[in-house]
Amino acid sequence: MSTPGRSNNETGGIAGFTLIELIVVIALLSLFLAVTLPRLGPVTGMESGRQAGMQLQRWIEDLKTRAVDNQQDLALVIDLDASRLWVAAEPPDPDAGVPDDAYQLPSSVRIQAVVYPGYDRVTGGRTRIVFRHSGVSDHARIVFDDDDNPSWGLAVEPFLPRVVRYDSDEGMMF
Repeated sequence: MSTPGRSNNETGGIAGFTLIELIVVIALLSLFLAVTLPRLGPVTGMESGRQAGMQLQRWIEDLKTRAVDNQQDLALVIDLDASRLWVAAEPPDPDAGVPDDAYQLPSSVRIQAVVYPGYDRVTGGRTRIVFRHSGVSDHARIVFDDDDNPSWGLAVEPFLPRVVRYDSDEGMMF
């Protein structure tokens, strides 16, 4: 009687896997690794500036939508010195500290400044970008740098739902 998946040698030889079976298993493992390894980057601390930028871009876009859906003014609080960001209710609670779920940027990514039109660049401390329940937000640019890119940023436009990523200092000025 023959065992499925095993070769059967009539002369009493050793049964083993066929070449086709080995190739299929290696192909499936390769496909599995190709899909899962990029997702493990943030978990293992290997998050790049590009990945952090894409995550922040989606997060800010979701924040705009959440403010409208919940009919509540929200603020993205940016701690430039500690490279942390979090969401807080607007108006601010003076007694509120940094929440446990604050997003800590990877060590290779730094916030250079937050720029508001008509105001000086904010280069230290904390600042807020407010998202109103009416769908309007503050007009701001968040300027980053990382080990791979000298300067890039995210542009928050008052009336647009999308956040635009800029890969140079050029797009960051008003």
